[in-house]
Amino acid sequence: MAKQTTKEQKKEIILSLFNPTTVYNLKELEKLSSKLGIRSNLVKDLVTELTNDNLITSDKIGISTYYWRIPPNNSTEYKRLTSQLHVKELEKQRLTQQEQQLKAERCDASRADMIDEYAALSKIGDVPFCLEHYRSLCDGVDVMRDDVNRITEDVFVLRRFVCDTYGMLVGDFDRNFGVGDDFELLD
Repeated sequence: MAKQTTKEQKKEIILSLFNPTTVYNLKELEKLSSKLGIRSNLVKDLVTELTNDNLITSDKIGISTYYWRIPPNNSTEYKRLTSQLHVKELEKQRLTQQEQQLKAERCDASRADMIDEYAALSKIGDVPFCLEHYRSLCDGVDVMRDDVNRITEDVFVLRRFVCDTYGMLVGDFDRNFGVGDDFELLD
């Protein structure tokens, strides 16, 4: 079984056919490449790619297209590479500026949030806290709860008395005197 060649290897084989003094048309290249193991129907695509990559040159003369390879012109290659470098540098500058802008926006937003949170926490810290005042309020709450429970028990006693004495239903008593379903002792 024969070893398969990659597309890049096939391009190298076709490039090896060219020397500075020879000029080929497509038919000649197909004949030569078939002897080297490349199918003739692939040659046109490979030659087109090599032409696009500026590795070989082509020109249409009459109805035929001719291909040749001139040794690389360093100034042309240098110009091409410098233009690519310039494009890449501009892209890098644009991306760097975009990165800095995004960082600044993110920092500004998070900084504003932190300042707001600090101001809210500072206001909480400014509230004076007196333990004695808190304890006296708690004691006052306990006294008020006991008073409310005593009044609630009195209402229960009054309701039982009225219902037993006059034969009234508990629901009727609650409805007539505005006693709600949630009326009960506090814990």
